[in-house]
Amino acid sequence: MNQAQTKQNTRARETSQPLQNSFALKKLQGIKPKGVKAKDNSNLENLLNIFDMNWSDFLKSRINLPRAHISTTECLDLKRETKTYYPQINYSESDLISFIFSKSRPEDAIYSEYVGMYTSALLEMLIESNKNEGKRTVLYLDGQGNDFPYLFYHLNDIDILILNNMSSFNLCYNFGFPGGKKINMLIGINIEDDQVFRNTKGGSSGGLLAGYNINGRRSFDVKEKSAEFDWIVGENVCGGNSLMLINKFACSFDELNYSAKQVMSLIKSIPKKSYDEVIKTALKIESIYKSILPKEE
Repeated sequence: MNQAQTKQNTRARETSQPLQNSFALKKLQGIKPKGVKAKDNSNLENLLNIFDMNWSDFLKSRINLPRAHISTTECLDLKRETKTYYPQINYSESDLISFIFSKSRPEDAIYSEYVGMYTSALLEMLIESNKNEGKRTVLYLDGQGNDFPYLFYHLNDIDILILNNMSSFNLCYNFGFPGGKKINMLIGINIEDDQVFRNTKGGSSGGLLAGYNINGRRSFDVKEKSAEFDWIVGENVCGGNSLMLINKFACSFDELNYSAKQVMSLIKSIPKKSYDEVIKTALKIESIYKSILPKEE
């Protein structure tokens, strides 16, 4: 493995962090953008085997139906059904990232939608499992320029999710749609495709939505959803524009402007950092934006 490959692989590592003071950083290793191979009896192999079984059942259920798009109602039903196959969560952030890379080669639309729905179900289950153990779920995915159409399709729950350097038609499409739990912090960086973060809703509690260098038709087109988030900030989005839509703050406008600039500067620094540094940066961003929110009674 050459030095460039080694550097890329070290960026995809897991972080399940205690909700209290210490944040244990666990390293992910061996993540490759294409041709990911599962070892016998590995967590990845189990994920792939269950996926293949679910996909086969899904095709049988639609054998007499046209291969049209998966509706929102159908997606909700499929996610609920998918979760019944995982009575115990025995996979980690690294396994989820490996699964995503193993499915990076685009297929037809309905397959891509199904994979995207499936990644949402896996992340939601992981967040819930980590939360029950008093851990954070901070996921950073450097896509290494790969194509992930419909990734995190109809995602309902986000702790901290950072997506960088990828193409992804309909990335996080309809995330936080009615019935969603918590959209805490979602950041997109260097993403070129149509309808990225499109049809966005803040769920029951929308926190920070941020983007840098996101371009494509109707990508980061979130102005009509701005009231559903505490913060929306972006630079070089929506055709090269900048956004700063802050709905909740308890400070002066000067302090608000300074904090927003801090957040955006930190976001722009992420692609140049190691994975461990990205996690620390993400937590610093969270601390800054939450520090100026009104105190909860």
